[in-house]
Amino acid sequence: MSIIRITKNAHKMLMEINKQYKKDYIDFGIKSGGCSGFQYILQPCNKPPNKLDEVIDMKEYKIKIDNDSLFKLINTEIDYTNDIMGNRFVFNNPNSDFQCGCGKSFS
Repeated sequence: MSIIRITKNAHKMLMEINKQYKKDYIDFGIKSGGCSGFQYILQPCNKPPNKLDEVIDMKEYKIKIDNDSLFKLINTEIDYTNDIMGNRFVFNNPNSDFQCGCGKSFS
């Protein structure tokens, strides 16, 4: 069982991002900000994980989740959608009480 879930659409897009940027990891975490209190981070990086960070090896790429974000991201599903509103990652987080309409922040 994995800490997070990644849909097929998100997996395809993360593989493309990894090919394009050629970084060691895709950093997934949260930071203070956004209109709801916390904002998701999903970005390529070369910064090695700290001792307590979680690394998920997806074969084609590795997702690094920093220890400070871990408990707020457990069981989060990362999806990628392409609809009339545009192309974007969507985060389905069962730990959030409220999610902003933009889908990029939560509380």
